Amino acid sequence: MPNDYITLNVLIDEIDRTLRGGKIEKVAQPDKNQIVLTVRNNSQSYYLPLSCAPELPRIHLSSQKGENPPEAYAFCMLLRKYLEKSLILSAELLNRDRVAAIKCRAKDELYDVSDCTLILEIMKRCGNIILINRDGLVLGSARRGFLDDANRRAFLPGSPYVPPKNDKLSIFDLSGIRALLASPADNADSAAELLYRSIGGISKETAAELQYICGVTDLKPPLSPEHTDALIEALSRFLRLNEWKSPCVSLKADGSLSDFFAVKYASVPANTVEFKTLNQAADAFYTQKAGRDILESKIKTLRAAVKRAAEKTQKKIKGDLEDISRAEKAEDIKKRGSIILNNIYAVQEKQELLRTEDYETGEPVEIALDPSLSPSDNAGAYFKKYAKLKRTEENAKKNLAQNTLRLRYLSSILQSIESAESAGVLREIEAELKEIGLIKETAKPRKTGNGKRQKETKPFYAPLECVVDGFKIYAGRNNSQNETVTFTLAKSRDIWLHTKGYHGAHVVISAEGRQVSGKALDAAGSLAAYYSEARSASKVPVDYTERRNVKKIPGSGKGMVTYTDFKTLLSDPKKDF
Repeated sequence: MPNDYITLNVLIDEIDRTLRGGKIEKVAQPDKNQIVLTVRNNSQSYYLPLSCAPELPRIHLSSQKGENPPEAYAFCMLLRKYLEKSLILSAELLNRDRVAAIKCRAKDELYDVSDCTLILEIMKRCGNIILINRDGLVLGSARRGFLDDANRRAFLPGSPYVPPKNDKLSIFDLSGIRALLASPADNADSAAELLYRSIGGISKETAAELQYICGVTDLKPPLSPEHTDALIEALSRFLRLNEWKSPCVSLKADGSLSDFFAVKYASVPANTVEFKTLNQAADAFYTQKAGRDILESKIKTLRAAVKRAAEKTQKKIKGDLEDISRAEKAEDIKKRGSIILNNIYAVQEKQELLRTEDYETGEPVEIALDPSLSPSDNAGAYFKKYAKLKRTEENAKKNLAQNTLRLRYLSSILQSIESAESAGVLREIEAELKEIGLIKETAKPRKTGNGKRQKETKPFYAPLECVVDGFKIYAGRNNSQNETVTFTLAKSRDIWLHTKGYHGAHVVISAEGRQVSGKALDAAGSLAAYYSEARSASKVPVDYTERRNVKKIPGSGKGMVTYTDFKTLLSDPKKDF
């Protein structure tokens, strides 16, 4: 969205028309940077999210209601005190800037009228949500300790609220803008750059659009009177955008949403989808983007946790291999002890070196001795070292097998994370990581009425299910779902599939006593290839066998199995049929 007065004015005007006179029924705070108001007006409920997140500040009517975390934020409790059951008087922009103000009226404990204003500063670097009273004093803010060094503003309770400083030329000062465009501009290479830098309330996108539709893209200020008049006329028309708006969302080449506008910008060459209101367009865009951002953030967090564990496991494997390598000398050390015993009659007290022959090869050998020990004790020292090396070798081999299996398990989790396409799948993976101790619990379970902690319920999301040629096919998209597919849903004679040599999904074809068709087998193979490490390849080898031939590896993590009596087919990764 062009984050400027021109577009925000349309957005806020729609919010004002929809919510004016409505009652705030609920205040939710899903995270520290976002609140969601549930407003009842004209026998209908509306959800209004306000976010000051640095990467995605926004305000718009939404179809998504806010969810509260297990323990409410202090700011949320403050908002509930002042805003719940209050009436919305208006929604507007302050100072014709990127500052939205929701004015509310409620009654306090003494039933006196109490007005307050909820302010959202829609700025990426220094946005904030602030509640002020009728006297303009700050009651609280989402970013309580926030200090805007550039404007010397501190949002502390009891301090006067000071809007962001804006020294730019007013967007309504058309005579001043006319003089600006007609004057030389050494710090601007185009009219768009001059408009964006010098005028408050115009974004880069809108400045570029004004320049484009007026045909002055290649011109540098000062502009001719004709071009200046054209720009002023275009700007005046954009200031009345409410009268001729045509909200839309632009699309990327892959069909996903790219941005949204109050009217299609000719300077943005993209296909668009039209909406009835700008808030609907904003909701569609932000719902997709917020979901994608949350998904990417969660993937990043889970990936980091698994990679840390994998690195530690790799170090352990390296240590195990080093211990096994050192143990290769054990037999030689044992032999040295035996040679000392065979030549004990020739060893003198306090002797430091024994020169003799190897009793097996006849080759001359030199064996170091500890002069403080007797000949028999020197032999015993070598035997003790031999025994210690053998014990170390035995433990190292055992640990190597366990650590190698753990590394395989962690790699399978990492593959599930990388191929995750929904928040639900990631929540299952997160629960699995908490279960094995790779992620710590961040919040304590809520207490019930009797004071006891509620038992945490593990998330469960059904495996992927589809029907091909009359056969049900199930595919697990993480280790928890793989367990369900293989050991809960599948029957002994069902067909089980897995990519050969790659971590990936367990896929099952429910045979129900029938001969599985080639079409169903091909589809299941494509699913197994798609939800695996080999997704970007073609002709991926996929093994298949009856479920009864699949066994869980004892002592391993979820989804770790071995299988026998299998055949292999080549499949192209695909999930849609």
